[in-house]
Amino acid sequence: MISDQNNKLIEAKDVAEILNVKLTTVYTWALEGYLPAFKLGKLVRFRRDEVLAWIEDNKVEVKDEEE
Repeated sequence: MISDQNNKLIEAKDVAEILNVKLTTVYTWALEGYLPAFKLGKLVRFRRDEVLAWIEDNKVEVKDEEE
């Protein structure tokens, strides 16, 4: 039994909320393989820990344009 909350399966709407993007963006990224996801029949699901790791792995430094 998995006790860590970060390992739980979440839906695309939850990922959209975490990333602050549209639901269609989440589905597009998942189906293109950009965002880690898997299908359970017709359902697309995400592991919360993988989404959080994906966020960390895709961070970029934002520089001030005046520099």
